[in-house]
Amino acid sequence: MARRNRGNVHLVMPGRGRGQCPRCARSRINLLYDLVVGDGPATKVCKYCRPEKIVESKSVTFSERGVYP
Repeated sequence: MARRNRGNVHLVMPGRGRGQCPRCARSRINLLYDLVVGDGPATKVCKYCRPEKIVESKSVTFSERGVYP
């Protein structure tokens, strides 16, 4: 869990950061991550429903590595 999602930050959040996830309907779970759907406002969701980081993998050809089959 990221540093900003641990510790005393939960104490100032409504329900101490716990509630029911609006996306997967799990109850009594930490709602720490922002999810923006369309043009609407950001809603807090659990870590299982948080937006995944998109990682683009670059395919490397044999000639770029200096290896020739």
